[in-house]
Amino acid sequence: MGKDTSDKPDSDGKEDCRKICERWLEAWSGTDPQAVVDMLSEDAVYRDPVRSTGLYGKAAIADYLELLFVRNPDWKFTLVDCWKIEDNAIVMKRRVRNTVDNRVFEDNGVEFLEFNAEGQITSCEMYYDRVGWRPSDL
Repeated sequence: MGKDTSDKPDSDGKEDCRKICERWLEAWSGTDPQAVVDMLSEDAVYRDPVRSTGLYGKAAIADYLELLFVRNPDWKFTLVDCWKIEDNAIVMKRRVRNTVDNRVFEDNGVEFLEFNAEGQITSCEMYYDRVGWRPSDL
């Protein structure tokens, strides 16, 4: 993975936010841990409602994603909106559609992404409602 600054948020904000968020959500929808991890810095931090204390570093995040994606092979994420909140940070609202216990479940969530100078994600925090999801499915 080289230093690709083309995905780093620019001063305009909105168009770069959409580009970055759509690439991020496409990797998640593709349930491809490597595609997600490729966007991260080596020392990235990841948090979600299940891992609220956080996962630290690409290896730990990749291990978690392997299990997560096996348990959620059908989910699809779509971008609702995004905002550049600082030179190195984006917040996005996104929607997920998943099948849980043979029923379709849809929900909105919010993600905060922070970037280093090379445009890699250094921190990802996800917030969503887990009502209707079994803990083993996350």
